[in-house]
Amino acid sequence: MPLSDLKNKRVAVVGLLRSGYKIVNFLLGKTARITAIADGSEKEKATLRTLSPSNQIQWRFEEQGEAALRDQDLIITAVGHRSFAQALKTAATQNIPVLSELDFVSRYLKGKIVGITGTNGKSTTLSLLQAFLQGADASFAVGGMGDTAFIEALETPAPLNLFELSSTNLAESQHFHPHMAILTSLSPAHMERHRTTTDYYLTKSKVYALQDPEDCFIYHGHSEPVKKLLQRVPPRSQAIPFDYLQEFPLGIFRRGSELVWRYQGISESFSLAGFQLPGAQNIENLMAAIAAAKMLGLSRETILSSIPKLKALPYRLQYLGTIDGVKYFNDAKAANLAATAWALHALKKNVLLIAGGDFGPGQEDPLFREALAKHVKVLLIFGSRRRDFHRMWEGVTETYLVDTLSEAVQVAHQKAVKGDQVLFSPGAHPELHVHGGAGPRGEEFNAAVAEIKGRENLRRQSHPGMTRI
Repeated sequence: MPLSDLKNKRVAVVGLLRSGYKIVNFLLGKTARITAIADGSEKEKATLRTLSPSNQIQWRFEEQGEAALRDQDLIITAVGHRSFAQALKTAATQNIPVLSELDFVSRYLKGKIVGITGTNGKSTTLSLLQAFLQGADASFAVGGMGDTAFIEALETPAPLNLFELSSTNLAESQHFHPHMAILTSLSPAHMERHRTTTDYYLTKSKVYALQDPEDCFIYHGHSEPVKKLLQRVPPRSQAIPFDYLQEFPLGIFRRGSELVWRYQGISESFSLAGFQLPGAQNIENLMAAIAAAKMLGLSRETILSSIPKLKALPYRLQYLGTIDGVKYFNDAKAANLAATAWALHALKKNVLLIAGGDFGPGQEDPLFREALAKHVKVLLIFGSRRRDFHRMWEGVTETYLVDTLSEAVQVAHQKAVKGDQVLFSPGAHPELHVHGGAGPRGEEFNAAVAEIKGRENLRRQSHPGMTRI
């Protein structure tokens, strides 16, 4: 069914969190007859009606879900649809097409799709590739990153679409087929959504599983979980590795202070001298982005000129500045222990680590304990689940338990001396009743650091001859 055929068709959008209402508004522009199905509080329901007031929309909530799906021509699922799982199963038995948002969008996109996924590094890799494309004055669209919804790619068509893909996006997809797939990394995560680590990894394989030999797949070359996944689900597309530790005849790898790209008998080098993002993980992200840029036809000169301008994304090992000789880093997006371990390895020494958040399956990681012992001089655990984390990490290093993130920042400031580094890298998802998401907890850390900076500036103005040590 072409998009023009959606006119007067009965289309149900199930789940209206995040991008769901954007799908509804897109369908309104196609003059479809929309049934919007959602769950939530009365306040949330009233807000949804306000966002898209139209006589083209019939609003339905949980108790009416199954009946509302009976005579639809198409059903599109978005975040929040799981409350209606049984109703969707019933609809499928009636041969009503059910598409995830990702499948719906990719079905109608005319431009090429680059699908980027991984446990960590996908946002940074996308942002680096985005910078290279901007340097080449290329036309492209971005979906799935931050507040951008996949549906926006249909509203503003572009010849190239960069999609950041979570395990939720991929788990619900049945038909996704990107022209280029990138798998940045794999480590245990999201056990709250997946039965096992293997199930989580297999979900990630959907980024490349439906590709053809004409497509390409860029992947982490020395990751053991990635190697095992590729053995279990072999790619049919052209596989191109990136590797920090070893060389390949095809792909991209590190050699000393430069990266080397090899493809079809051509070898090109890229100096790391101007690259400002810290840590081996960001060099890996850079390798993945360069490989993608080269496969998209960008020149070595364009990529080289962009490398010194690359910046860290907010809340991803973001350097906030120095106060009295102590550096502060905001890594609020680190929602698993592998991400926090990466940050510790990047900073290397004299780290005061602030961690904590929601406690759940997958929080035990012996490699993280090793990183704690090697790099962290003081550990501050905040939040209502701090004692649960402490039971796993006690005895590794000097540790303090505090109620709130703001309190943790103040204690870190008191304990730090010149040459230390204060790192906020929680290693866990936010406690929803406190922060709601990674963004708000990142903002709270920024505010706490800004308060300290302001207080220290006032102190210096009042006592110009006094220096804190």
